[in-house]
Amino acid sequence: MNEKTKKQLIGAGVLVVIVVILAFSCGRKEEKPTTVQTPKAVLTSDQRAVVLTALGGVGVKEGSIIELGIDATTGYLRVTIELADPVSASYLKSYATTALLAVRNAMYQKGVTDSYSVQLRGPSPGPGLVSWYGTALFNEGGSVSWEPAVKP
Repeated sequence: MNEKTKKQLIGAGVLVVIVVILAFSCGRKEEKPTTVQTPKAVLTSDQRAVVLTALGGVGVKEGSIIELGIDATTGYLRVTIELADPVSASYLKSYATTALLAVRNAMYQKGVTDSYSVQLRGPSPGPGLVSWYGTALFNEGGSVSWEPAVKP
């Protein structure tokens, strides 16, 4: 093997090594660990009792609770409450926020989820119709937000 052939083989070998290194470094993405908890599909009877007790403690009547559970898509612990006659927009926001914080504080140590939602709705205005007033939301590490169904 002559000197020129040796240099060509070494050059080709270096080129192959560079291509392999680039392929591995470009093809791989660093996976970041996630802190999102996988939601459980259903609340246990004990967990439901904790939530109902917390809501009762802030004046929410059990008969007004239409939905209580974990949303399998979003992971939110969702409570839907029907109010017969809301007083004002500020009342709706205060009512939903108070209920939301009661649920969050009662369930915080249970490790069920880190996302909470309280939806307020009114009586049905007709068959198949629903009146939505708004939704209070909270994610751990964030703040409570109020999303009114109708923006002022």
